[in-house]
Amino acid sequence: MAKQVKKTSFKVLRGIRINGESIFPAKGKAKPVVISIRESLALELQTANKGVIVDAKANKEIKEVNDEDAELDAIFGSEDSDGE
Repeated sequence: MAKQVKKTSFKVLRGIRINGESIFPAKGKAKPVVISIRESLALELQTANKGVIVDAKANKEIKEVNDEDAELDAIFGSEDSDGE
């Protein structure tokens, strides 16, 4: 049985990198970049002054890495890399 991970919305104020994807705040500030991430990661990023936890709906999708896939990628390399 998989453990449920609590997700929260996070407003990006400074550039961050999650799962190999760079996420930067909007330049015009008209529409802030809000992502949905694990609550534990959001608390760490908020402590590092990278953004704030908000109640708004996420407007940017980030790819989720499965724990099993992450372990296999660490051992054998990801499908994206050729390994040559």
